[in-house]
Amino acid sequence: MTEPLFCYLWNADDPSAFRAFVFAALSRIHITEYSPSARREAYRNFATAKRASFLDAAYSSKGWSRCLRLLPKTDYESFLSSDWQSLLLAGEDPAARKALGHVARITSVLVRQLSLIPKAIRVAAVFDVLTALDVPERYWRRLSAALDEAPHATRLSLISKSRKIRSFGGFWDFLFHCLERPWRPVDLPLSVVGDESLEALRTRTEFESEGFAMRNCLAGEFNEARFGRCAFFRSRGSASASVQFLRTPTGWRLGQILGVGNEPLSASERSPIIAAAKFMLTDAPENADDYDNRSDNAIDSLAQSAAIWSSQKEFDRLTRALANIRGRSVGRRPETNAYCVFSTDQGYVQFMDQDHGRELLCEIQSHRYSRELDQNLNARVGELLEAVEFSWPRGAQNFRRRFAVSDDVDIRRLALLALCFLREIFGLRDPTSVTVEVHAPEFPGRSPSLLSA
Repeated sequence: MTEPLFCYLWNADDPSAFRAFVFAALSRIHITEYSPSARREAYRNFATAKRASFLDAAYSSKGWSRCLRLLPKTDYESFLSSDWQSLLLAGEDPAARKALGHVARITSVLVRQLSLIPKAIRVAAVFDVLTALDVPERYWRRLSAALDEAPHATRLSLISKSRKIRSFGGFWDFLFHCLERPWRPVDLPLSVVGDESLEALRTRTEFESEGFAMRNCLAGEFNEARFGRCAFFRSRGSASASVQFLRTPTGWRLGQILGVGNEPLSASERSPIIAAAKFMLTDAPENADDYDNRSDNAIDSLAQSAAIWSSQKEFDRLTRALANIRGRSVGRRPETNAYCVFSTDQGYVQFMDQDHGRELLCEIQSHRYSRELDQNLNARVGELLEAVEFSWPRGAQNFRRRFAVSDDVDIRRLALLALCFLREIFGLRDPTSVTVEVHAPEFPGRSPSLLSA
């Protein structure tokens, strides 16, 4: 501050351009090693030199003239030398430079990702979100591969969607939609691809159109099929029906057969469908090697961490709730389903009994229903949901997936998993604050119950 011109520029009405230039220069100049007179000369040079030329000399480059106007936008006080290098490198790309000119802030979180972002989506909308969202490099590699692989028309559509990203949730919506590769058909064993009477649904478009025609929720089941946990078929017989095959550790089996609007079929309508399904299943693999359980290790790890963190009392409370709904659904309408909800003041996790107690459908409240949740969707949450193979919401949906349930061990594991979700996604700190609601509809000879704890 003893150099008058430096002091004047440092304390000007809008000093951000000068201060950012000084920080960029000082990250390359070891000024503390200078003598007092050399140091004073250096500060005089900061105040009088042509800034782009000064930085080019400091960085052994010729590109700072392209980036100079970006300096006032930077969070310069937190930038490392490598961050300035990243900004300089990004300046070589006209699209990135233009996009950076339209963002309000350029943070170290953003510049450290600039070289990883696929060139096709280096746009201001994406950059704005990435000023605060740190996306792991492996996701950028996978996203680049997906965009390169996409058919030309699909790729153009995806690039257009990237310009509409406005939030953390919007970014993850885009990323997981790309990683899903919706242009790929579901991979099924040859023995269960369908025949003349049962036609396999293979693409998201087919799931959506069939769901619309049958007035059911097939559109939301595409990811269950994509992850290999089930397969769905369109009946081409006299009765319209959606037919489900389920994949288990001991092989494939026939699941639900439902008509339009999820109404049950008559025995005569079901008979030819069951016969065709049984014929197909005779050639299906019948060993555990065919069962894809990639998510099991992730589930076990998360459950173990929740077991260490939560008390036995709270764990037992959630376990009882899940046990009390298993096998209790008596129909397809909301009032006939058995379900339980574990909630905090920030969000909820809910389970619904399905397939006569052999499955529980889990839903986690998503950013589609809660704007406040959007800021919680950091990379850790994205990785967690992907590792456990939850379907990312499309439209007004929650995060969801089905869990096969065969015994009490599965129930206990899901109770711990729910506690883990409440902690990691909704910031739960005190397990005793979880509200538990159980709805078990009327069984023959049993009264309906609605319990809260």
